[in-house]
Amino acid sequence: TLKLRNERELLVSLGYGKSKVENLIKELVPADRLEEGPEQPKPEGALTKLVRKVLPRSKGGIIVDGLDGLALHFPKCCAPVKGDKICGFISQGRGVVIHRRDCTRVLDYDIARRVDVRWDGGSKEARPVEIRVRSSDRPGLLASLSQSFHGAGVNITAVNCVTSADRRAVNNFTVLINDVEQLNRVLQTIRGLDGVYSVDRVAD
Repeated sequence: TLKLRNERELLVSLGYGKSKVENLIKELVPADRLEEGPEQPKPEGALTKLVRKVLPRSKGGIIVDGLDGLALHFPKCCAPVKGDKICGFISQGRGVVIHRRDCTRVLDYDIARRVDVRWDGGSKEARPVEIRVRSSDRPGLLASLSQSFHGAGVNITAVNCVTSADRRAVNNFTVLINDVEQLNRVLQTIRGLDGVYSVDRVAD
């Protein structure tokens, strides 16, 4: 009836505003159901079931427009973690793209594709974050850095260390972070280590 070829095309059309939700509801829900009082409990709607079928459940810990479990994409440019101020945009083929609000890439999106998103307070999923530590190339410092992450309950998934002739080092760590508070704690601990010049959360 809406002259769309498949379910995914329907979702894209809704996301871009080409199809109206009101028209879709009229096609999915019988007229007598629409006239029922709102006080009567309703089972999960056909549209919600459709969304969950086409966009598989995600464990990203994000609630989109009051519905959790939608397909999410976290770009590497800003790597948001729980506690960051975030925004979301509908992206064809990727579901909802989640950025930190201060990410410069946000300016590349059409404001009409923006959706309300927030962190799921009950989620404990850790997100990957890259941390760059500039330091002296002193013996034992890498072990101290690793212990700092371990002591904060942070898991390291990747390490890349580069040293220079003037005995300086750039250490890049990819770690799994639960929330902003945990991130700030481990950054503060690392800043206090002897031989550390700077420590920063990396963003493209």
